[in-house]
Amino acid sequence: MSGELADYHRRSRALPVSLLAILPLLAVYEIGILVTRSPVQNHAGLLVRRMIGLLGMNAYLGLTAAVAVTFLLALFAKRIGSARDFRDYWLMLLEAVVYAAVLGPLVHLLEGGLPRLAAGDGVPGKSLRVILYLGAGVWEELVFRLLLLGGFVWIATRVAHGNRVVFSVLGLLVSGALFALFHHVGELGEPFVARVFVYRLLSGAVLGTIFLLRGLGVTVYTHAFYNVGVLLLR
Repeated sequence: MSGELADYHRRSRALPVSLLAILPLLAVYEIGILVTRSPVQNHAGLLVRRMIGLLGMNAYLGLTAAVAVTFLLALFAKRIGSARDFRDYWLMLLEAVVYAAVLGPLVHLLEGGLPRLAAGDGVPGKSLRVILYLGAGVWEELVFRLLLLGGFVWIATRVAHGNRVVFSVLGLLVSGALFALFHHVGELGEPFVARVFVYRLLSGAVLGTIFLLRGLGVTVYTHAFYNVGVLLLR
């Protein structure tokens, strides 16, 4: 690996860079949901809103404030504006497109079939379903990969001083299983189908591997591009 490519990999894995990179995608989803007044929202995003509501705060305003503070901190940690910064952003998008194109056939090969995605089914208008699928890429990666998988591996290796490889594999399995199960619980959950559960577990494990190796930003866009690709190819 050349020095320039190694530098790109290091820079693009940094959390502040990832947070700034996914901001446009998050804005498209949140504004799209607000403008269309969609009756359906991403489950993970709703979970975060409800957690904020439990704190006694207005869910929408509290989430907006939390996102704004987070991205301001990321902007402070990583100043952007150079040609290299924008080149890295486009390289991250290109990298995510490649991973998204590989993700479907890879999971199809592992699982033996490609189930039909159900998120957003029954929602009128393909454009609104695209918005929902983009939101899944953002919120599900924030909850299941950054907070759950990343937090688990960080605590296990930095606090408990465990073996990183062992706990990374364990974290991939646990977060993948919870990611799959999450789609079948609650009032918006789908009926449980074992094959779909296994498919999502494997998808979550693959996305988790990308997260551990390439960081949050590339993983978010991989998930979002894959979702939209499946929708458009139906």
